[in-house]
Amino acid sequence: DKNGTTRVGDWLRGIGRSDILEKAVSMVGDVATGDFLGAIKTLLKKDGDISPEQEKEGNRLIEMDYADRSSARDMYKVDKNMSDEIAKRVIV
Repeated sequence: DKNGTTRVGDWLRGIGRSDILEKAVSMVGDVATGDFLGAIKTLLKKDGDISPEQEKEGNRLIEMDYADRSSARDMYKVDKNMSDEIAKRVIV
């Protein structure tokens, strides 16, 4: 997959509920923040066919995906700052 996957996306596909992913994509189009994982969390809560245990597992995976995304952003910031610093040293 060109863009990678998320834990919660893999889990939803595994339990045969990829329709929730499709709904989330549509829903995010209407949400100003573009918060895809938040949209999945909302849909899990509202879906009558998802058991409380499944909702809990899905939310746990969403939190893990949020943490990964946050870590990736932090790593990008550090890398960008290092690149800027190296460029300044080379140019000066």
